[in-house]
Amino acid sequence: MGALYSNLLAQVGWSWQTGADAAPVVDNNRLMYRRDLDHGQEAFQADAVWHAERQELAEGQGRTYNLQELAFEVFGGEVIICFQRVRALAIVHRGQKPGVLQVGGAATDGWQGPLADAADKILIPAQGAFWAVHPEEGWPVSASSRQLRLEALGGDLVYDIVLLGNRPESSSSS
Repeated sequence: MGALYSNLLAQVGWSWQTGADAAPVVDNNRLMYRRDLDHGQEAFQADAVWHAERQELAEGQGRTYNLQELAFEVFGGEVIICFQRVRALAIVHRGQKPGVLQVGGAATDGWQGPLADAADKILIPAQGAFWAVHPEEGWPVSASSRQLRLEALGGDLVYDIVLLGNRPESSSSS
């Protein structure tokens, strides 16, 4: 039996200066979000993580992830993750212009997640990122809401993706 402890961190910092050299006005500040999640099924807890790094898509190519059947290698073996809830989603578009990464819009069983509707789409420009966190309830995943679609528009691209959440309770101890 394993345990997952995770940390979510996002930060924007700035130093803005204006005015005369002799009497400048300075605004140094930051907005920071940090949340630690313990292992488990309750609010502010997670028991599953899935990630894929350096994923390549050619212009016009797409990839659909079934959030109830995500495979990856860890500790020398293959693990299949089935999410029941997603508490955090992070996507980083590492590609260069002109490629744009479109998130959402699966043809069937589209996962709504943080979007208002399963048909909605998010466009992530080159060198951009999208983060969404719902640590208390999480976004539900079900048989009719499980497909996360990513597509390359206008050029080739490379991206990283991480999902953090909960498996169905019956599988959380495996």
